[in-house]
Amino acid sequence: MTGTQSEGENFEYAWRVRASVAGYVVIAQGWGEDAFVVGDTYTRMDDDRWAIADRLRWPWRLRRRHPLAWARDWLFWQTAGLAACWLLLRLPMG
Repeated sequence: MTGTQSEGENFEYAWRVRASVAGYVVIAQGWGEDAFVVGDTYTRMDDDRWAIADRLRWPWRLRRRHPLAWARDWLFWQTAGLAACWLLLRLPMG
């Protein structure tokens, strides 16, 4: 990003909130090389940071899938396969 340090910090805190909402554990690094888990990502949010967070969208491929998403996908493909077979059988043979 191109901007000031203040703008960069605003985006960092907004992304922290988005990451925690997506289900990820947010880990930050302090000044002394010690990494720590951020317990509450909402504590330093102000109106400007909330406005940024509302515009941000977590990348689709990094979103967590529902535990039963495989069943939904399987059902979708089975239904699509049955529909394709039904349509092929209804085609006139001649």
